[in-house]
Amino acid sequence: MKKISISLIIFFISFSVYADRYIEDGLRGSSGGFFDIIIGIVFAIGALIYFVDSFSKWKVRQAKDEKPEQIDGVAEWSFFLFAYAIISAFACIPVLLILKIIGGADFVREYWLWGFILFFSILTYLKRT
Repeated sequence: MKKISISLIIFFISFSVYADRYIEDGLRGSSGGFFDIIIGIVFAIGALIYFVDSFSKWKVRQAKDEKPEQIDGVAEWSFFLFAYAIISAFACIPVLLILKIIGGADFVREYWLWGFILFFSILTYLKRT
């Protein structure tokens, strides 16, 4: 369990470093080339499609009073939490860009983690209830 918490801390620290660099440079400059932006947009759209699909499956499960599949073992839990974290990171990119337009780079630098935690919590709730 200690290894998972250490891994998550390292994951979040690197996120803030890259987010700071990305916010300063914006969509152009040294933050990446044209293909990096296209790949990021494709992954963000894919993550948002996954969110919509998860929500529709959750609605069907709630209507039928079904339970989600059981996850047994630490390895399965850690895999799913890691996958949910990656999907949530890509899904919150459009929201962060909208926040940057509205509040500026400093606003995003202060609140990017809250957006990530919000998307991660929503995804975990949709998939595990």
